[in-house]
Amino acid sequence: MFKKLLYLQFTITSVLVAVLGMAGFAILLIDFQAPGTFKAFYVFRGGMPLNFLLLLLFGFQHSIMARRSFKNAMKRFFPIELERSVYVMASGFVLMVMAALWSPSHPPLYDLRGEWSGYLLSGLAFLGIPILFIAGQAFDVWDLFGVRSVLRILQNQKPELEPLKTPKIYRMVRHPLYLGMLFIFWFTPAMTHDHLFFAEVMTAYILLGIQFEEADLVRNYGESYRKYQREVPMLLPFWPKKKKG
Repeated sequence: MFKKLLYLQFTITSVLVAVLGMAGFAILLIDFQAPGTFKAFYVFRGGMPLNFLLLLLFGFQHSIMARRSFKNAMKRFFPIELERSVYVMASGFVLMVMAALWSPSHPPLYDLRGEWSGYLLSGLAFLGIPILFIAGQAFDVWDLFGVRSVLRILQNQKPELEPLKTPKIYRMVRHPLYLGMLFIFWFTPAMTHDHLFFAEVMTAYILLGIQFEEADLVRNYGESYRKYQREVPMLLPFWPKKKKG
């Protein structure tokens, strides 16, 4: 019983770290929308080379830790029940580091704040928030943060593969969460050099990550997911459907 409680404590800590990381990342995204809003927040300015290293760290952590080979290797150091919690904690730390060490650049490439076009771009960016919220409703938040796996241990339940679900917005695009992120990353009334670099790298990472993610989904769900791929566009709701064969 003590071991189970220890697992739960570790998971709670990982959730707290993740929440702090997401809060810092949110500050960074707000500063992208209104450059200079949190200029006192940045504790170190290493320029674009440091920004590149931070994005590389983000991509490395999210990509490597999601791979099956890394998960198998991690079992030698952590119980399998804490696999998700370790990933969540690492992600939280990486987001905190990125938010704290990011180096903003000035002046902006363009600044449309106060103009109708700027308001339009801000509106499109904020549209990404309800997209993320609606898409997130399809997930079990506790499972996403690794809490559910530990609760199963406390209740002596074995983990089971969830059936393939495609509720609401997932019938329009396969990856609405990524679509919402791209809205937030790209639409802004004032674009700086560092923001543009961030958006470009994160877009490339998302497009590449989708390929690995869908390969895992095909491996888990087989023809059911292949059929879903043919019937529903990846990111753009009105993109032509894939033709069979």
